[in-house]
Amino acid sequence: MLKHIIVLALYLMAYIIGNIDAEHEQHRLNQFNKFIHCYGNKVSQDANSSGGAVAFQDILRALYVKKEYSFNPVRGKYLLPLDSDHFKNNQKLNYLKELITLEFKQISDEELTKKMNELAPKTQYNDSSLLTPFIFYFAANSKEDIFKSASSYCNAYSFF
Repeated sequence: MLKHIIVLALYLMAYIIGNIDAEHEQHRLNQFNKFIHCYGNKVSQDANSSGGAVAFQDILRALYVKKEYSFNPVRGKYLLPLDSDHFKNNQKLNYLKELITLEFKQISDEELTKKMNELAPKTQYNDSSLLTPFIFYFAANSKEDIFKSASSYCNAYSFF
């Protein structure tokens, strides 16, 4: 009887250890999806963007096609599958985030300051929008890195 319990415990340990990476991959996928969600909000709130969310998804799809990434179209969004190689470790995830950041035009600090100043009066401080904190606390020379650029804000957001 004791042998059976020991064997069962060993199988259980092997199962748990084998699935630890799966949890990490799911966590990385969730992190990436939050990053994409934040970037999509940024594009749709951009003062010069027409059809922001649609244009964002089109650009994202074009990037995936160009890089030959497999993706799943789901309700107008293009999602990378969990079994994608990009979620195997943090280094690959960070590379993917950097690709997304580079794909979208990064405007100068002066232009971004101007846009945030234009959006601030239109946005209420207690608004539940994802970008409200960024709109009110953005500063190119901020002491907090997350408020220096939209990409750093979205990257930080993806960890919550």
